[in-house]
Formats: sequence, structure tokens, C-alpha cells
Amino acid sequence: MNNPKGRGALASPLAALVARAAASLPTETGATAAAGAQRQNGGFTVILADVSSSMAEYAGARRKCDILDDAIAPAVRDGAHVVAFGSYVKDLPAGARLPPPAGSTALHLALRHVEATRPRRLVVVSDGRPDDPAAALRAADRLGYVRIDVIYCGPDHDGEALRFMQRLARGGGAASAHDMAREPQRLANTLKRLAGPAGN
Repeated sequence: MNNPKGRGALASPLAALVARAAASLPTETGATAAAGAQRQNGGFTVILADVSSSMAEYAGARRKCDILDDAIAPAVRDGAHVVAFGSYVKDLPAGARLPPPAGSTALHLALRHVEATRPRRLVVVSDGRPDDPAAALRAADRLGYVRIDVIYCGPDHDGEALRFMQRLARGGGAASAHDMAREPQRLANTLKRLAGPAGN
């Protein structure tokens, strides 16, 4: 019974059986495609980017949405996946730009949308005025296994929005605020640090 040669003899037919079974399966199933996409997106990191109508407001000489678009680009090059949300939720293909700002701020739908992909980390960039704050916090609670870092990009005087963003952080994640007009490069550096491979 304790014969290594015998165990090897049994393992060989088993290996052949597994190989034949694998050869009969499709090259890629939906699950393996999803897993491959997750491996390519920087280790399960997703950026949720607010593209509601308020992001069309100007921060200095440029619109907030344009500053955010530029700031996200380095993180995307490092493999982060971007989900834009306004009244709708949209996964952005690799290398795509953010869609034009429009509609309301359905953050709760964005958080529900990414739940199925089981990301390891989320970075939420918003001006902190979701359609339904309570629903958004409940959706964040459902992602108990996920670290959520938040970046606030609204006006300094909006204490309610700042407090909401602080409450949204989860799993060791932190809330930070950025003045998009004066510190666009700092915003880009923060996103790259949080969403790139080194941030996982």
C-alpha cells in the first residue's frame, strides 16, 4: 500500500483522464473570462467615477469631469477598471474616456453593480451628493469584504457631502478631499496610488 511506484502508476491514468476532460471543454467560460478580466484590472480594483450633471461644473478654468478624466488615466494604464455612474451605470472599456456628465447620482446602483464582480478594493470619486444616501450606505455594507476609499471633489463648504463621503469609507479605507482646480496632479497621484497595483 505504501508503494510510491504504485501511486505513480495510478496518477498517470488520472492525469490522462483530466487532460481528456479539459480538452473537451470550451477554451473560455464566462467564469474564466471574468477571472481573467479581474487579473487584468489591477487586482480587483475598481474606480467608481461620478459623471452626474454636477461634474460638468467648472473647477477653475476646467470642468470637474475633464480634470477627473485626466486624473484617472494613469490608474487605468496601471490596470484599474473604471465604472462611471450618473443616472445609469456603465463599465468603461480599457482606454475609454469618461462619458459626458448627465443626470443624477445613482451611487447605490453603482455599488450594487460591482458587487457581482467581487472587487478587492473600490475607489469612489464623487462630489458627495448621491440620489439616495441611505441606499448607498446599505449597498456599501453589502460589500463587507471590500475596502472602500473615497475621494471627495465637491465644494469645501458642503459639510453634509463631506460627512457622507467619510461615512462611505469601509474596510480600512479612508476619505480624502481634493481641490480639483488647484491640485489636479495631487488628485491624479492619489488615484494612481489607491487604484494601481501598488495600492492593492
